[in-house]
Amino acid sequence: MNLNISGTLVKVLEPQKGTSKAGKDWIKQDFVIDTGAEYRPEVCLTLFGEKNVQQINGIANGTKLDVAFSLSSNEYNDKYYTSANAFAISAHTTIDKDEVFADTNEDLPF
Repeated sequence: MNLNISGTLVKVLEPQKGTSKAGKDWIKQDFVIDTGAEYRPEVCLTLFGEKNVQQINGIANGTKLDVAFSLSSNEYNDKYYTSANAFAISAHTTIDKDEVFADTNEDLPF
């Protein structure tokens, strides 16, 4: 099931690394966004794999994000655990209008 969510980046947690039973290295990183919802607005999502983890690098707290993710559940000892696995992040950039106009005025011939 693929879903989308928007919110403000609250924090990026430390990456977690390990080795699978098959001997392959893995990496995952959790990050939290604030959706602005009235109840329980913060949502923790997980990026899995080196390529996906790199998507969050360099994005500052407070940045508006659109995140595409999938939900999945796994059963272990008759209990179910649900994960929200992000696979695409799009950061919103804001432009200061005064700064844009200041830059364009320097190029005018008069």
